[in-house]
Amino acid sequence: MNVRPLERLDGTIRRGAYFRLCWVGLICGWLSIGELPSAIAEAASLQAGPVGQPQGKWNEQLWWVPVRSGGHVFLLETLVFRPSGTGKFPLVTLNEGLPPAAPNYTSLLRKRSPYEFKTAALWFVDHGYAVAIPMRRGVGRSQGNFAEGEHGYPSHPTLVLDGKATASDIGTVITYMQQQPFVDPARVVVVGNSAGAWGVLVLATDPPKGVVGVINVGGGRRGSLTVTVKDNDLVEAAATLGQKNRLPQLWLYSANDKLFSLALGHAMYDAFAKRSRFKVEFSDLPPFASSGHRLLYDGSPTLWEQPVERFLQSLATK
Repeated sequence: MNVRPLERLDGTIRRGAYFRLCWVGLICGWLSIGELPSAIAEAASLQAGPVGQPQGKWNEQLWWVPVRSGGHVFLLETLVFRPSGTGKFPLVTLNEGLPPAAPNYTSLLRKRSPYEFKTAALWFVDHGYAVAIPMRRGVGRSQGNFAEGEHGYPSHPTLVLDGKATASDIGTVITYMQQQPFVDPARVVVVGNSAGAWGVLVLATDPPKGVVGVINVGGGRRGSLTVTVKDNDLVEAAATLGQKNRLPQLWLYSANDKLFSLALGHAMYDAFAKRSRFKVEFSDLPPFASSGHRLLYDGSPTLWEQPVERFLQSLATK
């Protein structure tokens, strides 16, 4: 078989050959050769927006939300629930934490699922909210590379930088969902757990228009693959974020959180609230299982619903 070499015109590769090479290189970079046929079919079928029709009592639906980064557009896997009926519903976004550091960290990121938040999501739907649960770049089935741990954490300013990467994806999902006919764009509450909550705190320094409040559940950043964040760095970073905060907030930490202890949560809160021009509340949550850090995922909403209901009501009356 004769294989024609790449032909060049005026020093450039011919367009058809160039794009064929780009596609092959991109796909091979993602996958092993055995996965190519199904992966090509899946990638070709994806497009921004909802997939199929809402299902069941809570109108469950998969969405692909576009996010632009570095001149490219990536689609974020986003699970959406909403109440039945017409009208515009206030929106809650639930934003996940990250798996613990491990040699197979990328694989662990890809195993994350928005369904981990389903119990919490349905509580909000039953209280009249539409809910979006996005998987950020490089997490779950979302496209793109993970972009939240690039700075090595030598000191507290880099915690803010990595939080900005988290906040960027969260903010993009918010602005996209605000354009949907079933969402009230002027009533958005952003909820996060762990690293997702840390990103929410960064988002609150420059929030999208229409975001009215933030709920931080066990928020923080504990480390990269090689460096562990010290408690004092978290407290100092919280102080920095508090100075720039532009939203009312509710902070919730469990009595037996093994990653961010209740004492550390209070220390971060004190540093943050002292500098914030907006009201920030703190509520101690009871212990849960072996570590309260999983409370929002696996625990009953009865463990956190009282302070959350009060906070949501305070936002509704403003």
